[in-house]
Amino acid sequence: MIVCKTPFRVSLFGGGTDFPEFYNYHEGMVIGGSINKFCFITIRDLPKFHKHKYEVHYSKIEKQNSVNKIKHPVIRACYKIYNIMPYINLIYDADMPAKSGLGTSSSFTVSLIKSIHKYKNKKINKKTLLKKSIYLEREYLKESVGCQDQTLAVHGGFNLIKFSRKKIKVRKIRISKKTLKILENNLFLVYTDNSRYASKIEKKKINQIQNKKKYYFEILKIVKEALNILEKNKKIDLIGNLLDKYWKIKKNLSNNVADKRINILYEKGIKSGALGGKLLGAGGGGFMLFYCPKQNHKRFKKKMNKHHITNFNFTNEGSTIIHSS
Repeated sequence: MIVCKTPFRVSLFGGGTDFPEFYNYHEGMVIGGSINKFCFITIRDLPKFHKHKYEVHYSKIEKQNSVNKIKHPVIRACYKIYNIMPYINLIYDADMPAKSGLGTSSSFTVSLIKSIHKYKNKKINKKTLLKKSIYLEREYLKESVGCQDQTLAVHGGFNLIKFSRKKIKVRKIRISKKTLKILENNLFLVYTDNSRYASKIEKKKINQIQNKKKYYFEILKIVKEALNILEKNKKIDLIGNLLDKYWKIKKNLSNNVADKRINILYEKGIKSGALGGKLLGAGGGGFMLFYCPKQNHKRFKKKMNKHHITNFNFTNEGSTIIHSS
């Protein structure tokens, strides 16, 4: 039996610049971190007295006799690529819902590839795991996704990620433990009660990148401002103000990023004491991230009590095999 634990992520600044369609021509940068919310994949042998040869548990249960009949696209793709033989059982579980802006799809992909390698007694390092995960999503499945989610799932940590045509470079944000704790305590995930398919939204963004480059360059400026605040021990509440500025720019990238309902929720958060925030991931639904200073916590939680609020911490854990027998 193999069990793999892989973190989800919260991205603060730089989303969009992690698309090869942008960073192959201009350097991309993202500030974000893996969080203490995880997905788990369990792989074990399937007893051969079953009538089926492949069993898959996620939001559905599939029992198939052929890899080609597996409906889950990522599982089907991985089983094909890595030549998975019959009589295998896969179970997926997670702390957070899918299609929520937390990089859940990429964390699943990373976890599955790592699990399969362990199941087949093959070693895989972080560089190769990242490369294979991006290839599967972007090239094999033709998904319109960026590369920050896979990077944070593989490496873990609160990081600055630089993207270029030649390589993806990851380094830890040089932030004191005290400042990081304050940042974590002031960040709140608010669920919009609506999920969405990120790839469909991102595809429209990708098609407009060349026409909207000025907004991506503005986003890069904000990343640099945020990095300066975090690493120069400046007033951490400035991150809230930058999130507000970033959100207004992000909405210009596509008409699908925010609808009336999401804009109303954002304004409610600001009126409840938050300094700024943004919708995580592609947009359209999922979780909204708010930065609220400590003195406004009580008011924020009271005013937003009709919505599901989740606290979290950043973690240094990347994708890890936690059991092998």
